[in-house]
Amino acid sequence: MTNSTVSASPHSPSLTLAPAQILSPPPPAAEPDRETVLNYVFQATSDDELSIFKELVTIILDNGRGRPKEAIEELRVEDVGQLEGFSALHIAASKGSLGVCRYLVEELLVDVDLVDKEGNCEMVELLLAKGAYVDPVSAYGTPLHVAAGKGHYGAMKILLDHNADYNKMVNGVTPLIVATDAKSMKCIKLLVKQGPMLKRKIMTSGLISRGSNSLKNKDYVVAAKLYSKAMVLDADDAVLFSDRSLCWLQLGDGKKALLDANRCRKMRPHWPKACHRQGEARMLLKDYEGASERFLDGLKLDPVDTDIEAALREAMKSLKTSRSRSMRAN
Repeated sequence: MTNSTVSASPHSPSLTLAPAQILSPPPPAAEPDRETVLNYVFQATSDDELSIFKELVTIILDNGRGRPKEAIEELRVEDVGQLEGFSALHIAASKGSLGVCRYLVEELLVDVDLVDKEGNCEMVELLLAKGAYVDPVSAYGTPLHVAAGKGHYGAMKILLDHNADYNKMVNGVTPLIVATDAKSMKCIKLLVKQGPMLKRKIMTSGLISRGSNSLKNKDYVVAAKLYSKAMVLDADDAVLFSDRSLCWLQLGDGKKALLDANRCRKMRPHWPKACHRQGEARMLLKDYEGASERFLDGLKLDPVDTDIEAALREAMKSLKTSRSRSMRAN
């Protein structure tokens, strides 16, 4: 068999190739090594580039197997130093990458207890709402230790509202010692209050428990009274205002329901249930436009909440009917 000759140019020597070489496809491009892929993934996580993050996870990491959750949960930063062992959810939470964090928690349903909490209040709310354990211990202590060390008052308040252990000793220090070392007076004062507040919390929890039982038994008048007594001891508990708002709703008092719902939302602006309560109260007051806006706020905070989604549809339907009647009347 004779060789085929290919000339690159009139001035270059002939290049002799075998037929098999001419017909064979070029070698495939080498796949990026794991370290490079990890760098891409964690960079997209840090930058909150959700579309890039999804492509990297589904196409490269998962390789189209349909198991992106497992692929993500296996990921860990392999560098030495403070980030060693961190997951994608760790990085998303610490960098405030809310888009990636929501995708991981709400769509992929990754284990929320894999994450360290930082100072982003909306992020802390999201993770705790999805069932994250409030006192996991890492090399840096509990989330309360971390927040105290960084002076993140808002995050500390949310963690303490979810019964974080303010006296937890890790590496020989409590959150109060960490806050003192960080010279964060606001955080120090918040933690110092926790001792005396513990007794008040015990009394408050008894009233709340009785109120919840009354609410369950549809004794809304008694439940509202018990929640009101609990508020005397703890006027900063957003859940109390949410639950008393529900009592007023069931009793048909839209104005009181809205007052409590508004107080609740002011305390916890990133809590979907606060938006839900505002919307329900406005529905009772026949303010369908306002109700739609509040339900939409809640759905933005938690896009997978089916109760809020259904309430929004009902509010939009009522708004349309109301406007139609108004037009006919005119």
